[in-house]
Amino acid sequence: MMNTEESIRIIPSEAFLFFPRDEEAKNSNGVRLLFEGNIKFDEYEMKMIKEFRAYSRKAEVILQPTWTDSAILRFLQANSFKLEKTLNAVKEHSNWRTSRLPPKLTQPIQEFLEKGYLYVHGRDHKFRPIIIFNVHMIEVKTFDIELMIDTLTYFLEYIVNQLLLPGQVENWIILLDLKNMGLATLPLNPLKKLLGYLQHNYRGRLHSMYIVNTPTTIYIPFQMAKKFLEESTVNKIQFIKKQIPEPMFLHVNKEQVEEKYGGTAKNIEKYWPPVFPSKKYFVSEEEQKQLISRESYMYLFENGRLSKYKVNMELACPPLETINSEYPNRDSTSATNPVYVLSTHRADLARPSLKEFGKNDLVNEVLGDGQTTKRDQYPNKNTHLTRMVTRYTTGLETEGGDFKDLMNERLQTRGHEIPKFTYEFLVSPKFGPKNLSPKNKEKKAK
Repeated sequence: MMNTEESIRIIPSEAFLFFPRDEEAKNSNGVRLLFEGNIKFDEYEMKMIKEFRAYSRKAEVILQPTWTDSAILRFLQANSFKLEKTLNAVKEHSNWRTSRLPPKLTQPIQEFLEKGYLYVHGRDHKFRPIIIFNVHMIEVKTFDIELMIDTLTYFLEYIVNQLLLPGQVENWIILLDLKNMGLATLPLNPLKKLLGYLQHNYRGRLHSMYIVNTPTTIYIPFQMAKKFLEESTVNKIQFIKKQIPEPMFLHVNKEQVEEKYGGTAKNIEKYWPPVFPSKKYFVSEEEQKQLISRESYMYLFENGRLSKYKVNMELACPPLETINSEYPNRDSTSATNPVYVLSTHRADLARPSLKEFGKNDLVNEVLGDGQTTKRDQYPNKNTHLTRMVTRYTTGLETEGGDFKDLMNERLQTRGHEIPKFTYEFLVSPKFGPKNLSPKNKEKKAK
């Protein structure tokens, strides 16, 4: 799979500026769609998460750290908040992850993806990727269902890790094409297995499914298949007899959809990697207002508000000349945030989240001084900004020489030079080393 930097490039910058409101976290049926980021859970959800953790302890089932409240809630909701059923699903899913993940892109999987059985084409107005699934291409007699499962695993893991944004874009849309297959040719067993695989291992990911070119005979087998599908999944499915999924265009710009399905994008013949044909995502101009400004995004990052999100560093920390030209009235002090300055001068340290980006190790990594600090040694210990400035300056007083020269020497060894305003900021009365040095703090206490 691609690395994080490449992943950031294929996610539109507008998606990073989209922060759904709490009321958008659930659909009209009350089914939760968003679980990550700073999304707030309601009282009942928090109560059930707590009860599930207690129930699993009583059952002597150890939940790994990956079972966060968000992950647990996905499974609780999918299992109608029934504790025993949810616990069984969690155990099955844990075994599945151990045996199937991480997936590898083998030659057979690569060839399968290139044939167009399933592929990604475009995004809707809230940046959810659209998956096209050509069921009519399945030949029941020769179809390798295990290869399909392996391919589906790689395909969906790719989407989750590379095309979605926790707390912002967590779902996908499926356009399933039956091509008017008759009851005799409809691959019921493979289809049932694939849908079951989807709902069991990718809980809470489906936003909506449009089944086009559906023959009248499909309704009989679907009534049977409903028994194996969860109610929340069934409510997201719409059958459309024609090839054009008209309801889908209520939330999808036609430039995101191929001509054969009623869009304006050219029909494609190369199906892998994912195709994003246009930068026009919104259905109406009013929807543009759902995005925050780039300046607001920088502010959120600088103040540690994006720690639970995947961060686009090009938006969060643009070059200083960009800031000066685009935001001439911007408060200059916000540009002197050490996190901001260091990330600007260490683009190679750009990472997907503020937590990884270096609450604890970025400064140490830049300066290479081997310093370790305990947050309770310093004032304002709850502020990651203060901790980072502390690590940036600790030890410089006792090493001898000029403070600015020492800073420059350390940064220049890695190809960087500390800007003048950064130096002035670090030796300022508020954040300078005299205030933050543990030794001076002890003297002051005495």
